[in-house]
Amino acid sequence: MPAHAECDVPSDEILESILRVVGENPEGNMVQGSAVVVSNNRVITAAHVVNDLNHLNIRIGNRSRPAKVIFTSSDRDIALLEVDTSGLQAVRFAENRLNANDQVWAIGYPLGGNLTSSAGEFVKKLNPYKLHTTAEVNHGQSGGGLISCSNGSYTLAGMIISYGAVVRDGEYVRLADYSVAVTTDEVSSLITIMEPDFALSLAD
Repeated sequence: MPAHAECDVPSDEILESILRVVGENPEGNMVQGSAVVVSNNRVITAAHVVNDLNHLNIRIGNRSRPAKVIFTSSDRDIALLEVDTSGLQAVRFAENRLNANDQVWAIGYPLGGNLTSSAGEFVKKLNPYKLHTTAEVNHGQSGGGLISCSNGSYTLAGMIISYGAVVRDGEYVRLADYSVAVTTDEVSSLITIMEPDFALSLAD
């Protein structure tokens, strides 16, 4: 039986833990992205979302909470933020590796709009730390969650970092069935270098 057979759509608890990132770029324009609660007062997002942003906030419902960047890795496109996550549950990291055609859901805030969950399938690992899936993503979903299902439980398989594109008539055209996420193994290994107690906090 496929790992996703016992799952329908991600639970409200999971959806509530995928948050909106808001800040201002050096030109004073508002920039938005997505983030995932991974531990008490800790969220992850894509490094390219928060690089050079001012007045960084995390939106939870209709309220904004100030956030602070703890560290970023441009090589892996991962950032760890500190923010008050009171009332929210951390999304548990997946323990099992994805198999070809396993169902996944890419969750985030495309184009600064409402929270969106897009279903797709895992295709392959692009390298040791990137996952290719067919779940549709768009601008604004970077930093959001790639959710998988194992034994009826939803877990975080990766963090969304980009969509696929092809060049047509000299312009990049987004592919609706190609998205890329960084693995939670890579997220965890990088965070524990900076915060050795991170693995313990996930188990709380």
